[in-house]
Amino acid sequence: MTDVRPDPVPPGPVPPEPVRFAVVGLDHAHVNGQIAGLVGAGAVFVGRAGPPSPVHDAVAARWPDVPLVPDSQQLLDDPSVDLVVTAAVPPSGPRSPWPR
Repeated sequence: MTDVRPDPVPPGPVPPEPVRFAVVGLDHAHVNGQIAGLVGAGAVFVGRAGPPSPVHDAVAARWPDVPLVPDSQQLLDDPSVDLVVTAAVPPSGPRSPWPR
């Protein structure tokens, strides 16, 4: 029988700087796993934005040195932020763009 495994994928180039990421829309607790995964992979958590919530409080307690930015647009417009992560829950109600 012939071995049909694909050739291994060569490693990609190593980025010169770690990925810098921010978090907006801290509505759902799975954001903790997203953040932990990125930090564990070597990314740098540089900012968070959103209204007070139990999830936001948990993120602040786990990563207390990450600054809270008053407006998420500030993080979206920041050229030093490479990636913006969200765990936003879409709004519901009669005017929501999301199907029910």
